[in-house]
Amino acid sequence: MIRLLLRHRAPLMLALLLLGGAVAAQSAAGCDQRSLGGRLLSSRDACPAGALALALWLDQLGYQVGRMEGLAASPDESTELLFVLRPTRRFDRAEARATLDWVRRGGVLVYVPSMLPGEGAAPGLPSDGLADELALALRFGPMVERVAPSFPFFSAPPGSRFVVQSSSGLELRDDTWLPLMGDGGRVLAAARLLGRGRVYAAASEALFTNQGLGEDDNATFLLNVLARHPTLRAVAFDERHHGIIEPPDLAGVVRSSPWGWALMYAAAVSFGFLVWGGRRFGPALVPERTPRRSSGEYVTAFAGLLQRARAADWAQAQYTHLLRRHLARTLGVRADLPAADLARRLAERWPIDSAGLAERLAALDRPRLGERGLLVHVRALEQMLRVLRGGDGETRGPSTSSGRAGMSKGWRRH
Repeated sequence: MIRLLLRHRAPLMLALLLLGGAVAAQSAAGCDQRSLGGRLLSSRDACPAGALALALWLDQLGYQVGRMEGLAASPDESTELLFVLRPTRRFDRAEARATLDWVRRGGVLVYVPSMLPGEGAAPGLPSDGLADELALALRFGPMVERVAPSFPFFSAPPGSRFVVQSSSGLELRDDTWLPLMGDGGRVLAAARLLGRGRVYAAASEALFTNQGLGEDDNATFLLNVLARHPTLRAVAFDERHHGIIEPPDLAGVVRSSPWGWALMYAAAVSFGFLVWGGRRFGPALVPERTPRRSSGEYVTAFAGLLQRARAADWAQAQYTHLLRRHLARTLGVRADLPAADLARRLAERWPIDSAGLAERLAALDRPRLGERGLLVHVRALEQMLRVLRGGDGETRGPSTSSGRAGMSKGWRRH
């Protein structure tokens, strides 16, 4: 098993890097509202302050759930129920009037207003633009945790305790508004007729968020709204005014999605892996081949080393030892014979000057010939023993002819 893992360690390392990048990208996409650009109550948001649970719940109840986004300024005729929840972009006057015209034709609007910078109906009071057309405004006050119904509206199913956690309330500027829930003099939810349609407004986002939808009787608010309009089947969420103005392109989805970042990370890691473990790029680097050095250079270098070290005595002893061992092996005698006996035996078998050879061999046995004297005797001996090289192969031994010639050549150069 370990051997198999070691054999495939490169693909395994790449897979671990890709998995780590996916986990890191998913972790980085946590429920931080700052990363969502402040788009609370978005039907695409799975964070606690989002409204994705509401959209999925309606889908499970059998409603056709859609989203109004892109360049659509108002809901089309196929939409019967529209959610406008805490818009983060103002409605201009044309958009607000187009939405209210859709309500007058029989649409149902569920609305949570926002306080956005701009010109409101009241001087100095911010509004999202749609509230002005509905004769509605938000007012801040003390924090309210829970409220009860102020009108017998919540009966199918019944609801008596709602978690709102709101510090704002609705200011109703038209007598057609009917308060549905509140706390003392503060209204948290209201409804009104508008033409053949109806508008439901709430000051608390907790009635629709993923976190607040399941608390106490919060879900009964929407269930009672749906019960009042049993023929409605097509539901839409306004995402255009959550900052999504244009349909997202591929590059935008990749940059804003955690899996898009994971894919970019995977592409970068894969490219790095291919560069690291793949074939080379560009032409091959051919090592420069230098010409081979001849064996004579080593002989010459060794001779020069001996000369610089002033080792003529050592060279004389080594040469004498090698020469005697070669001659003794050729004659089949001891190598320590006297120079006269060794020269006489050689002269008996080869035409060699016995007296001259004995004199040269005896000179080698004497110490301290010096560089010049050693070179003279080596040249003379090589000349005398040249007759041995002309015989059969048995007379040729190691370090005689080639070794002496190389040493003589080296000494002559230096």
